[in-house]
Amino acid sequence: MRTSTLFFALAVVSSASAKTINVIVGTNLYYNGTGDISATKVAQVFDPQEIVAELGDKIIFKFTEGNHTVTRSSFDQPCVPISEHNNTVNGFNSGPRPTNNGTSPTELLVDVDSVFGLETVWFYDASTCGVGGVGVINLNETGWEPLDGAVRNARRLYGPDKVNETTTTKTTSTNTNTGSSPGSTDPVVDGGAFHHAAVSGFAVLAATFALFM
Repeated sequence: MRTSTLFFALAVVSSASAKTINVIVGTNLYYNGTGDISATKVAQVFDPQEIVAELGDKIIFKFTEGNHTVTRSSFDQPCVPISEHNNTVNGFNSGPRPTNNGTSPTELLVDVDSVFGLETVWFYDASTCGVGGVGVINLNETGWEPLDGAVRNARRLYGPDKVNETTTTKTTSTNTNTGSSPGSTDPVVDGGAFHHAAVSGFAVLAATFALFM
């Protein structure tokens, strides 16, 4: 009887201390004047971008603007659903959530339960992941996987940094080939060959003149 009472008391305390964490998901981007997505920097499509939660908490992702997703991923592959490379994890995935210019907001509830645990959980937005649209729950501050590292991975693997890296590689290769191309410089005339051709031409001219004498 006492054991049951203790468990009930713990459950009540846990329920009372549980909190709801609201995360706004929306278009929060700024451009550097070009209007090009490759030149766009993500201010924070997730607000907050880093979430600290306890067991029993509820995280509510609120889609307020644009068309975004909330999909669980990993540090190494921040823009890929975690279930695609780890079939033991059935991560949350909202799918596209269009808001019709903010007139049709929706929500995604994520419970921080015993299955979810207190491990570090990465997530991303499919619309902006390539420019750094990632977030994290319960980041391990002492680990080797920082938030800015996940942002760099997203840009390097799936965003403009990947495009720039490929372009730079191709440009370097082209310049190298051009520098070694036989047709890239003016032909060099050998002095000896030129002199030989001139002498031969003079001899032919003299012989022709003698023939008509």
